[in-house]
Amino acid sequence: LHYPLRRQRQMCIRDRFITGATSGIGLATVITLVDAGIKVIMNYAHDDKRAMDLKDSMGEGMAELLKADVSQVENIPDISKKIFTLSDRLDYVIFNAGYPSPVDFAVVSEMEWDNVFDMHVKVPFFLLQELKDKINDNGRIIFISSVLGKYPHARGAHYGISKNAQFMMCKYLAPIFAKRNITVNVIAPGFIDTGFHD
Repeated sequence: LHYPLRRQRQMCIRDRFITGATSGIGLATVITLVDAGIKVIMNYAHDDKRAMDLKDSMGEGMAELLKADVSQVENIPDISKKIFTLSDRLDYVIFNAGYPSPVDFAVVSEMEWDNVFDMHVKVPFFLLQELKDKINDNGRIIFISSVLGKYPHARGAHYGISKNAQFMMCKYLAPIFAKRNITVNVIAPGFIDTGFHD
């Protein structure tokens, strides 16, 4: 795999941790950041070969890989430890990993509900609790939410509700992190042809 970088890189002493970083919006974010000379820690869950190919395509020293299932709260201590094994600093945390679930309201199971909320709400909340004092001053926390968190859709009520919860989480977290000039923001993309909804 090869992704051409459009601009001359200027090294930036900031490291960013991105969940769900090997496809779709997450991968596009990684490419843009590396293009700008910003080093990234790419989280992925399963496909080792694809992750390694992507890392190699980014150029030497620009990307590190962190394999972890970010839908399981019990993995949080290990994720935090791995971040600081790969880098001695953390400036940005970008929550992009998602759990697609276009299921009709009448057949949403409790397990399906939990899977969606664990990925989108529970793990980000408690991972930030773990990282609260480890993110550098003037850092950034960004949630890649969804327009479905603002506007209802015919299917996937539980998905939309979890994405709406990210908006409220940002509002609560923003004043907590503002004391160190760390901003907390949410982005709500519409439908994008990434394969996520296939």
